Amino acid sequence: MHACTADTQGRGRCRSSAQEGDQDGFCSLHAQQRDNGRSVAKAGLPSKILLKANINPRWAELFEKLGIPVKTPDFAKREAKHVADAKRVGREAYAVRKDIADSGVPVFGNEGAQDVLVVEPLDTLFRSYNLTDMHIFQRRDKGVMNVLVLTVLVLTFEKCVAGERKLELPVDVAKFFAMSKWGFAHVWANPPKPDGTVLHTVNLAHRGEEAAKRQLLFADGLWAVEKVAS
Repeated sequence: MHACTADTQGRGRCRSSAQEGDQDGFCSLHAQQRDNGRSVAKAGLPSKILLKANINPRWAELFEKLGIPVKTPDFAKREAKHVADAKRVGREAYAVRKDIADSGVPVFGNEGAQDVLVVEPLDTLFRSYNLTDMHIFQRRDKGVMNVLVLTVLVLTFEKCVAGERKLELPVDVAKFFAMSKWGFAHVWANPPKPDGTVLHTVNLAHRGEEAAKRQLLFADGLWAVEKVAS
């Protein structure tokens, strides 16, 4: 599944599935509007991207030694904010995930993109955005009765503006991503904030180091997957 690439005028990317083989990646409704001569814009570039990677204790210890700080998010506040964002754009907060609120669109559906590299999007983000924050946090996985504690590395990228703060990615973190294949990459395209900010989130899980057959692509913020050349 790949979400329709059309913009929905203030609500961000369309939540419907793209038609297979459609030249623009539109759902049936937006394809019909296009074919009837109406102008249908595609969703625009994100202004901010959060890349979140699940890491094991060994990697967490290494990254902490590199000086990457550990933060404690306010998950209740975050959940309330997601509910409010969904209400603001007229969407059901729990339409996609029953236990976590969302206002955005799961670009690759509930199953996400599977068994992928993320080298290409990282390269694109470093060329076109600033790395403005790195941190680690822990969360409980609701899928296993709140027993499993997951550690997550977060990289924040924001659109480049001259003079803005820009962090350098530690070499060991770059190597970590270069050697990693991800069993699941869940990409969320969120609706515009009142100030115009468009946030995309990439959640990476089930890391391995075996050869990958596919790679995730940034694709001008529309996101895609392609086969890795053999």
